[in-house]
Parts: sequence; C-alpha cells; structure tokens
Amino acid sequence: MVVGVTLVNVVAGQERRVFEKLGEIPGIRGLHHVFGEYDFLVIIEVDGLPLLSKTVDVIRDVPGVTTTTPSSALNSQTRNKTVSTHRVPAKRGHECLQI
Repeated sequence: MVVGVTLVNVVAGQERRVFEKLGEIPGIRGLHHVFGEYDFLVIIEVDGLPLLSKTVDVIRDVPGVTTTTPSSALNSQTRNKTVSTHRVPAKRGHECLQI
C-alpha cells in the first residue's frame, strides 16, 4: 500500500465542481478543501507507485484543476476520529464550501 498526498489548485469559482469530481476518483481516501496557497489537500491510498502516479494523472485531467503538487508518504499513521468542520464566513466574491 502506498499513501500519497497531493496539493491541488483550481480555477476560482470551480471549487465545488472539482470537489465533486475528485470525490469520484478511486483511490482517494481523503479530500480536504483548505485555505492558503492551495485549494485542496488530497490523500491517495493505492497499491503501488505506478497506480499512485496514474491517480495523480487522473486528478490533473479534471477540468478546472490548474496545478498539482504530489508527494508520497514514507510513514503514515491514522486514527479513527471524527472531525467537526464549521462554516467560515466567506469574503465577498468567494464561495465557501460546507463539506
């Protein structure tokens, strides 16, 4: 099993549509809409580096995706924990997703 983390940027205003499309891609185990330099943090879990590379290529082909910054994890630890998300007020002209 290989775990990859990919940071994704998208065209402004396309966040919701890209989020939905990314959620349909096999191998994506975590999808987080984040604030900062990137729009999404994507966690990929697949069997082997070739499939990780192919999954990143599929992400890059999603209409609206402008850049990706992929990395593969050397070690991973996960916990079964529910994280509560809250709605953050959006700046004028920016849609805020409640995921």
